[in-house]
Amino acid sequence: MIKILNVFKAFVNCLVISPLKTINILFDLIIGKVKISKISFIANNYFLISYHFLGNLILTYILFYLFLYKIDNRSELALIYSFIISLLLVFFSYLKKKKHFKLRSNKNNLIKSNYNKFYDKLNEAKIVMSNRYKSTAYFYNGLTIGNPLNINHGYGRWKIIIENKLISTLENKSVIDFGSNNCILPIYMLTEGKAKNVDCVELFDDLCEVGKSFKYIMEAQLNKPINMKIINDNMYNYIKTKNFNYDLATFFCSLYYLEESQIIECIDILSKKVKFLLIQSNLQTTVTDRSQKSNYEFLKKIVESNNFKIIDSYNYKINPRPLFLAKSKINE
Repeated sequence: MIKILNVFKAFVNCLVISPLKTINILFDLIIGKVKISKISFIANNYFLISYHFLGNLILTYILFYLFLYKIDNRSELALIYSFIISLLLVFFSYLKKKKHFKLRSNKNNLIKSNYNKFYDKLNEAKIVMSNRYKSTAYFYNGLTIGNPLNINHGYGRWKIIIENKLISTLENKSVIDFGSNNCILPIYMLTEGKAKNVDCVELFDDLCEVGKSFKYIMEAQLNKPINMKIINDNMYNYIKTKNFNYDLATFFCSLYYLEESQIIECIDILSKKVKFLLIQSNLQTTVTDRSQKSNYEFLKKIVESNNFKIIDSYNYKINPRPLFLAKSKINE
């Protein structure tokens, strides 16, 4: 019962913040579930045929009804004639597009075979994520871990909260993400944000392995490679010791795991190495020593004091994890 209430709460939150995107997620999830179910043959391969038949039936019925205006029982005759003509039109349409329908069938079979192949990987990921940190992941076509409408994690977090603030900045940009967890947000930055490449820095090696599994699953789902590299390292150590240059650096609820002095040092270094910086704070942290460091205003103040200018922010009252986008004053 509690789980159902949490799902409903997540749905309402999403609906309030972005009704259109919420409907879009639900539609993709439901259609995806149908695609990997036993009724995929009916729901997908011949949906277009049924649509054509109904369209032709309505159109030809109207035409025959108007043409047979002098005949008393024109309604019945118009229905019979339109039914026969519609069947013939659909039949010839099917013959003409037989290859097209075959490709649709092959795609559905591929989705189902992928689902079986990914089952073990998904279960392994679930165990790691439940032990380490509860999160969600959505791989399109109905393949999901957890609730994709949860705005605190995974796809809901990306689609409802993050995407709008990053979409114009991401396209064809090189990105480095610090504290990537299971790497699902970097995956969305590539698949939906059209980033050129994303490097993920994650401390825990088991989460790095989950990230590799997620990358494998998404590549197979999309049938194309994803330009993402996973680096098993401490983000403070990486920022301080490595020589790198990216268009954008992101911290999705991760920067506040560092000490305050380390946060200040990292921001100062990044102002010389990246053009843009996105930071997501967390107003819900229950760990006492992180409560100040995860504060939205606290992080903004540090960023503004270290050669960055805030250019956009998202501090919506329903969103417990507000974020902001900043631009370097040094690395233009």
